[in-house]
Amino acid sequence: MRKQHKKETVGHLLRRYLFISIGVVITAVALDLFLIPNSVIDGGIIGIALILNFISGVPFGILILMLNLPFLFFGYKHIGKNFFFSSSYAIALLAIVEFPLKKLGPFVTDSLLATVFGGLLLGAGVGTIIRNGGALDGTEILGILLTKKSHTVSENSSCSSTSSSSDGQALF
Repeated sequence: MRKQHKKETVGHLLRRYLFISIGVVITAVALDLFLIPNSVIDGGIIGIALILNFISGVPFGILILMLNLPFLFFGYKHIGKNFFFSSSYAIALLAIVEFPLKKLGPFVTDSLLATVFGGLLLGAGVGTIIRNGGALDGTEILGILLTKKSHTVSENSSCSSTSSSSDGQALF
C-alpha cells in the first residue's frame, strides 16, 4: 500500500530549502575553516572524498557529487522523491559553497579546539539538513533508511513480544 502525501505548500518548501542551505553553509564552515586545515577529516563519503582529493587532486566538489550518486538513487528508490531532491540540493550546494571557503585560512590552529568546534558545527549543520528532509552523505542516507526500517521492525517485534508475554502470564 502506497502512502498518500500531502502536497507541500510553496512557503513550507522555501522554508525547508532555506534551512537546508543554512545547514550546508554551517557544514562547509566546519569542514573548511576548522577540520581540514587542522588535518582532521570527517567520516563517511565526505571523508573518502577528502582523502581522494588529497591523493588525486580531483576537486572535492566533483568527488562528493560522484561518490554520493549511488546513495542518492538508493534514497530515491527507498525513501522518496522529496528526500532525493533535498539531498541532491544539499550535496550540490556543499560542492559549490565549499570551494570559496577553501581560500580562507583556518579559524583556529589548535587541533583540539578545531576538533571540538568543527565537530559541534558539523553536527549542527548536518542535523539541520536531516531535520529538514535531506542528507549530505551516503552514510547518512543509509542511516536514515535503517532507522525507518528498524522502527517498522521494532514496532512489529514489540507487538509480538507483548503478545507472547501476555500469553505467558495467562499460564500462571
